[in-house]
Amino acid sequence: MWARVLAMHGAVRLVGLARVQGWIGAPEGTGGNDALRESRRIASHVHAIERRMPRLLAGNCLSRSLALSRTLVRAGIPHELVIGAAPEGEPFAAHAWVEHDGIPLNEAGDVGHRFRRMG
Repeated sequence: MWARVLAMHGAVRLVGLARVQGWIGAPEGTGGNDALRESRRIASHVHAIERRMPRLLAGNCLSRSLALSRTLVRAGIPHELVIGAAPEGEPFAAHAWVEHDGIPLNEAGDVGHRFRRMG
């Protein structure tokens, strides 16, 4: 997973987000009944990278979310990559995370209140 995070970080810088998202594709399966449990298990690996790796090697929220998205696609688990910005009137900040059925996987549950969805 660590290598996937680094690959996504470099790919976004080299070819842009839209092209990377095209490469990742969309999940073909329905995920089944255990999809939320499995998606949380996979997300825990990404979270471990963030906690254990030096900041330089842990990527950023976008590269970690793209790596998680790619892994979920391969597992056939439906999900959504979300990019948000700080609410109007606050200093600019952007953040990326992944949701399964509206539940954030690699971020706290209140992320939707701290950042509003873009696009």
